[in-house]
Amino acid sequence: MENNIFLRAATLEDAAAIARLEVNIWWVSFHHLIPAAHLARLSYDQQRQSWQRNLAKAGAAGPWVYVAVNPPGQVVGFAAAGPERTGKLPYAWEVYSICVLESWRRRKLATQLLLSLAVHLKVKDCRSLILWTPQAALAARGLCEAQGGHLVYQRSGNLPQVAYAWEDVRSFISPSVQGQAGV
Repeated sequence: MENNIFLRAATLEDAAAIARLEVNIWWVSFHHLIPAAHLARLSYDQQRQSWQRNLAKAGAAGPWVYVAVNPPGQVVGFAAAGPERTGKLPYAWEVYSICVLESWRRRKLATQLLLSLAVHLKVKDCRSLILWTPQAALAARGLCEAQGGHLVYQRSGNLPQVAYAWEDVRSFISPSVQGQAGV
């Protein structure tokens, strides 16, 4: 991958780095979208514990978490997916989160992380996928649209959200990526 970034499956040892990255991104990227009271409740320690639980139970049924690591070994991005959380939507799998450190944005790292999840899903013979994002998060919406995601749902509330879906993740995995991944 360009910029000497290495993508790999996350390990339990990545929990603290993922938590720091996630909390910082919520503060930096969404402070204008999310009520301050919600942001004030975000805690590095609580997020670390949550990620430790998630990574400890990661397995064949998900969640699946990939990290992007720079040459010094710092986690600069991550993506997580697993079974669709509500069980009420016609999509089997859901992208729970894609976060990239601000200084590493505009390098297509989020696209690479999404593609890593898609390849993983395809290898597991999982097809349909949904991703929720804040309605005002134009970069995330652009990522979904660029990868062929279709706007399928909208939710109102304190943080209006939209959902993009893919009926078949194979639709946005190029043949060259499929060949490199052995799928």
